[in-house]
Amino acid sequence: DSLPIPDQSLFPYQRYFKEKGFRELSIITSRGCPGRCSFCQPTLEKMFGRRIRTHGSDYVVNQIRLLQERFKLDFVVISDDSFLASKKHVREFCEKLVRERVDVFWRCQTRVDFLDREVVRMLKSAGCFAVALGVESGSQEILDSLGKRVTVQAIKDAFRVCHEEGILTH
Repeated sequence: DSLPIPDQSLFPYQRYFKEKGFRELSIITSRGCPGRCSFCQPTLEKMFGRRIRTHGSDYVVNQIRLLQERFKLDFVVISDDSFLASKKHVREFCEKLVRERVDVFWRCQTRVDFLDREVVRMLKSAGCFAVALGVESGSQEILDSLGKRVTVQAIKDAFRVCHEEGILTH
């Protein structure tokens, strides 16, 4: 949190917004993932270490406010490797957005095994409208060979819960 908020005005945002057809920018609130998937590890661990590192909720909410003010965003993309890896981090962030009435739509990405109904409801109450779920395959054999440590049923359950609670999935 001692680092300055990244200056996204250096990014060619006008062209980016025009190409996309809407106004979105990405932020990163944490680094790392506790997953041991063969396609990410050991590279992710070498880049970011073994533990999850997070920005504090004040830092993240201030960054979102700044982006909204400066760029009049339609929504924010949280591009963390696995946003829900630290439930404490996510809870503090969501509670701060709600408490301070920060009116923002946002989306994130995560592993399916970090998602449950309580978390989905918390995300939705704080403005999250979509979650990209790391599925990689619908084959249990392939999931096992990748070291995903999730089941096909867990994947189906995560999508079902999101849909039942009104969160879009990808």
